[in-house]
Amino acid sequence: MSIPALNTAIYSQLSGTYTSAGTKVYYLQAPDNAALPYIVFDYVASRDENMTQNRTKDCSMFIRAYGTTPGQVGTIDGQIDGRLHNTTLTVSGYTNFWTMRENAYSLSEVDASGRKTFMAGADYRVRLDVT
Repeated sequence: MSIPALNTAIYSQLSGTYTSAGTKVYYLQAPDNAALPYIVFDYVASRDENMTQNRTKDCSMFIRAYGTTPGQVGTIDGQIDGRLHNTTLTVSGYTNFWTMRENAYSLSEVDASGRKTFMAGADYRVRLDVT
């Protein structure tokens, strides 16, 4: 189950003039025929850590850029990293104390229309204390 406040925080951190994708930031999936480039993010999983009396959430987010060239998605992936890695997010109802980039990915694919698309992105670990 995703944390809506975390989704809002990720969207706010990435949307606007912060990356070359501009406001084209989508949760789970971009709309059909969305113009490239754009960013997609997913809430992959979370767990309660139960290491202290505070309720601590350990969340994994998969955040990636899609575009027309490897260079384009590499640039946007770097911009995403600059906005998220080692950053404190404002997450309503939580205190964010850890946001770090972990595993990186890249791929290319050809869609049904024959359009070649490139992707670059990474998993981000986000740790939150319930306030």
